[in-house]
This record gives sequence, structure tokens and C-alpha cells, in this order.
Amino acid sequence: GAPPSAVIISGTAEDKKRLRPHSNSALQKQQCKQCAKPLTDEPLANESPTEEPLSFLIVKDMLLTGFDAPICQVMYLDRKLRDHTLLQAIARVNRTAQGKQRGFIVDYYGLSDYLADALEVFSAEDIQGAMQSLKDEIPKLMARHTRVMRCFIAVGTVVNTTVGAAVGLQSIEACLEVLADQEVRHQYWIDFRKFARSMNIVMPDPAAKPYLTDLKRLGKINIAARNIFQDDQLSLDGAGEKVRKLIAEHLSATGVDPKIAPIELFAADFREHIQGIKSAQVKAAAIEHAIKAHISVQLEEDPAYYKKLSERLDLIIQQQGEHWDSLVEQLSLFMDSIEPEREAGAEELGLTETEYAFRNILHGAVCGERKTEYLSAAVAEEINDLSREMVSVIDEQAGIVDYFRKKSNSCKEIRRETKRRLVDASFIGDDDEGLIKTVQDEFVDLARTRYGKK
Repeated sequence: GAPPSAVIISGTAEDKKRLRPHSNSALQKQQCKQCAKPLTDEPLANESPTEEPLSFLIVKDMLLTGFDAPICQVMYLDRKLRDHTLLQAIARVNRTAQGKQRGFIVDYYGLSDYLADALEVFSAEDIQGAMQSLKDEIPKLMARHTRVMRCFIAVGTVVNTTVGAAVGLQSIEACLEVLADQEVRHQYWIDFRKFARSMNIVMPDPAAKPYLTDLKRLGKINIAARNIFQDDQLSLDGAGEKVRKLIAEHLSATGVDPKIAPIELFAADFREHIQGIKSAQVKAAAIEHAIKAHISVQLEEDPAYYKKLSERLDLIIQQQGEHWDSLVEQLSLFMDSIEPEREAGAEELGLTETEYAFRNILHGAVCGERKTEYLSAAVAEEINDLSREMVSVIDEQAGIVDYFRKKSNSCKEIRRETKRRLVDASFIGDDDEGLIKTVQDEFVDLARTRYGKK
């Protein structure tokens, strides 16, 4: 069941028949090329898919020099190599490649003494730190484990930081309450990533075994925090392949799919997801961050409206403080009003959704310039009419093929028509040049967002 391999040897005309397939130079070139490909079904340019890419080349002296395959990550050595030959062999796995963190030498012979001899040709400064024992990583692992566990000790979630303290990590919601604070969450991620990297280096050495339970549970907490707080930095990308695989297997065994993205605010199962959270603090955090994520996604579609929503959200959080049950109630009401208010606002003014978005920009700019929240009914209606007219202008320009896709397009027509209408408006004065420029820029940005995708 192992991936395919190939034996490559040099040959002569006197070779026996059974050796010839391994010494055929044309076949060897093909095998070297195949082995240098990534382990994927995706073909390279002008090539057919490779279903079983060659994964191992078995050699004696062949390919130790001149073989250049950056993707090569592991070399298994089971014979004596010395001096420059040993260094050349090691160099085969020392090239960088996408997704490759380091090269590995699996030494079945015991070559560390020979490596020390080989390195003697260099100065002491050149080779400082070139050889380090795995034992040097174990104290780092212990210290990093202690540090990441301290994150949860502060509120008594974990009794101590010694090995075996993972029983305190059983309550994921208690740990999520700790991670609700953004600064604490950021420091936790730094500490967890360092701990995970040490584990990735030490595993599968027995020295890593006492920490495996904590690693698995911290991984589960990490995924839960990523989804609850909609925090993309809490990915496991930098944790190392062995750690990611271990955590993925643990999550799968406990019925959690690590690939499932955070639930969006208006997803059909969002309310069901929220109801399943017992902690009011975590429930409030889940709603808060889902709202923030929704605002972030929708901001470009109607910037003025969603900026106001963001300000209202901040005010609710500030007013409620740590009254979690009350905050959950207020956030739920706020969540229910987000889209209906927007739809009702457009309908009340007799505007389409697109016209309403442009109207919100202009209305907000004028209110900001006049330092007031309210405008007269006549000015408000004039703003509505101007917004309708500008959407008609933009619709016409958008009908031109690739109008918004051309990099050189500065949307002069839209800027010109916006300025012309604003100059003629009753609410614009001679000293409002800055206001006009702001509205021009924001109209063009919104037009690119809404029409450039079509």
C-alpha cells in the first residue's frame, strides 16, 4: 500500500537482464522528473494527470550531486557517508518549496560524528547551531506548555500547569469565556502556536506523549474559538503537519469537522447554534462577532448604512458591559433589525436597494459637513432625487462592456455627472468643494463595488 518507488543504479553493457530496467538512462530521467512532481493529481502545464506520482528513489551513490528537486523533503540514509559527500546528500532536502517547512534526514546508520567531521572545514561561526539534539527542544516544550496553560489558570479553569492538567480543559465554554477578550485571545494564540511547533518537532518521540491530551483539547478549543469569535488568525496553518493531523483526527473522533467554517449570521442554523451555547457570555460573544463579520462583508455594498450599524453595535456593548443575559437579549433584537430596517428605509423613501445605498452616502456626507443628524424635508427629497439620477447615469455607463474592469478607467463620466448635479443642488454652497470631492470618490467606489462584479 506504499506509494510507488524506483531503484536507480548505474549500468554497463554486461548487466544481467533483471538489472536493465533500473539502469536505463532514459527511464531514469523520466523517473527523476516524476519524483520531482508534487503529490497531487493536478497535472503540470501540457501534461496529463499523474495518478500515482513516484514518491521514493532508492540509490547508492546516484543523484547525490546534481539532482535538483526542491519538493524533496525526506532522505533515508543507511550507509556510511563522509565529508563533502555527506554534505551534498543533506543538501538534497535543503531546498525551499511551497508548503515545505524543513527537510528531514532519517539516519539509520549513525552519521552525526561524520557530520561533525565534515563541518570542520568551516569556521566555528559558520556552523554555530548547525547540530542540535532533540533533547534541547524538550525543555522548550515544557516551558511552552506551561505558558499556554496559564492562559486558562487566571480564572481557575485549569487547576495547574503540570502534565495531566488537561482535565480542566474539558469545559470548552469556560475556556471560551477566557478567550472572549481579544488581547487574551491574541496572546493565547501566540503561546499555543509555539507549543504546537515544539510538539511538531518532538513527536513522535516518547517525550511528547505526556502533552498529547492537552494538545488535542487545546486544538478543539482553538477551532471552537475560531468559529465563535469569527477569528481567522486562529487557524492551525502554522502549527505543523503532524500537529494538524493529530488534532484533525481527535476532532473527527469527537464528531467535530475542523473544515466547517464559522456559521454566518443569517444562516438557517445560526439560531439553533446559538441556543446550544449555555454560557451567556459566550453566547453574547458569538452573536457579537457574527454581526461584526456580517457588517464587514456587507460594508462595501452600503458603507454609510453599515458604518452606522457598527457604531450602534459598539454602543450596545458599551452600555450593557458584563451583564451577559441582557447583552444577549439586546444583541438578538439588534440582529433581527439589521436587514429589515434597511429594506424598510429604502421602501419608505421609494428607492431601490442600490439607490438607497448611494442616498446613504450623500445624506451622510451632507449631515457630516453640516454637523447635524437631520436635514429639512426638502433637502432630504432633493438628495433622494439626485441619488436616483446618479444610479441611472451609472446604469448607463455599466452597460458599456468591461467599463468597470478596465484598470485605466477613472470613471470620469460618473465624477463629472456627480459634480454637475451637486453644484446645482440647493444644499451645496461655494465653499463645499471638499464635500463634492468626497461624494465623487465614494460614489465611484460604490459603483465599482456594485457594478464591477457583474
